Amino acid sequence: HAAPIGCNIPLLEDIGVSVEARVDFDNCKHHHTKLGDNLCASPGKPLKVFKFDNWRGFGLDPCPSLMREQFFEAYSDSFDLNSIDFFICSHPVANCELYMPFNRPIIVYATTRLEFGRHDQNVDWRAPEIDRESPKRFREWVENLRAIARDPRNIIAA
Repeated sequence: HAAPIGCNIPLLEDIGVSVEARVDFDNCKHHHTKLGDNLCASPGKPLKVFKFDNWRGFGLDPCPSLMREQFFEAYSDSFDLNSIDFFICSHPVANCELYMPFNRPIIVYATTRLEFGRHDQNVDWRAPEIDRESPKRFREWVENLRAIARDPRNIIAA
């Protein structure tokens, strides 16, 4: 979802932060950097591991830890990610765990419920992804969030 970072681009750029984003949701076309770039994943800024298919990778289903490993493998030698100073992640905040293996500061910006993307059975379009493993995936996410919070370089915001 582009809005959490997109709405903060002016603030971030005013303090010297350069924003690079690859958003997998159609509202990305409404948010732009000072250079005029939108926040969409595209052929010029492709997503690895995930496809641009309007949130299909939303919950990192069926196995978030495997998706995290694949994500790190795909991007560990990426100039884009190796040249950044920190990650900002939000909606869904549970996907912040993707950035843990990169050993960079993480700003976790919770814009909605903590369980969103893991054990969110009350979200009708996520219902097909909810199964008996969902509570376990949620507990693992909470443990990862605790690990993120223990690192003094990281910030947890809501």
